[in-house]
Amino acid sequence: MQLAPFASRSLALQLCIVMACAAGGASPSSDHVWKGSFKATATETISGGGGPWTGTYNGNLTLVEDSHGLLKGNAEVLASGCNMGGSPSAKHITADVTGTDNGKQLELRIVGMHTDGITCGFATGWIVVPGMSPSCAVIPITAPGTAQGLWHGDGKLPPFHPTTFVTTDYQFALTCSGCKGLPGATLGGHSEGPLSGISFASEISIAAAANHLDPTLLAAIAAQETGGPSSDSGQNIKGDCTPNCHGYGVFQIDDRSHSDFTSTPQAMNPAVNAEYAATMMQDLLAKYGGDIHKALSSYNAGGKGNRCGTKTFWKANGDTLCYADSVLRHQGRIKNRKVGSCQ
Repeated sequence: MQLAPFASRSLALQLCIVMACAAGGASPSSDHVWKGSFKATATETISGGGGPWTGTYNGNLTLVEDSHGLLKGNAEVLASGCNMGGSPSAKHITADVTGTDNGKQLELRIVGMHTDGITCGFATGWIVVPGMSPSCAVIPITAPGTAQGLWHGDGKLPPFHPTTFVTTDYQFALTCSGCKGLPGATLGGHSEGPLSGISFASEISIAAAANHLDPTLLAAIAAQETGGPSSDSGQNIKGDCTPNCHGYGVFQIDDRSHSDFTSTPQAMNPAVNAEYAATMMQDLLAKYGGDIHKALSSYNAGGKGNRCGTKTFWKANGDTLCYADSVLRHQGRIKNRKVGSCQ
């Protein structure tokens, strides 16, 4: 909750020739780890400008899976080919990878990548770049603890390269150690319910249930506070820094109104933060006779249920929404998500 617009997060991706790049991340550590390899070819063509050029890629993936089926890890890739001339071709690529396991397939996204040269669009189809679709690689789970198969991605790059076309062909083979009880160990079509794939789903679901709230509404508040229009997941951060930070945690509890809570270390504990926000919403709904719109406005505007509050510009929709309407848009997107839909 904040009284000034929240600065939405950024992946801070640097454009590198035809793809987005970012620094590599830390190595994963867990007993529940997917490991394996992939082979790929990527072909780039510039309409009226040359090509096609083709690169080949051999990589290794390491992904930690948590109890909710969320994946996080990295890839190390050796590259060859893609000899366009005039610029060095990539020899080595590292990538940060996230994703989900819904019990039937793994869906993986590259959220940061570093390469030492041109890649012929190696990551097209599963790197997070606005304007490209689809946004993840899909790998079928073929047996408990085993995911393997072919995946094909293609796409026209965003407007900064309007005549560049890339196709990619992948062969993935992954196995999971210590995955008993996790989604990929069962082939059971695992689902966390309406918050599957949402960050802090467990904490939000527990807080919502304890306070008789719709979990998608509570998740939508988190998305509004610390996610932004590009994400339906919140982040556990301090925000509204002008210059001092006033918003605490996933739900941005404001220290100007809730100093007794924000002065404690528990304010940055996602579970406690969610419980605090859920209790507030329960009280506000009671105050406004169940009027969700007024309760949301009051959550943002400090007790004034008829205020527009923080305005959010939704670039993809081309409109600007008041706080309550923006939360309800997030809620609609969360409710309409398909588990494992590469959104």
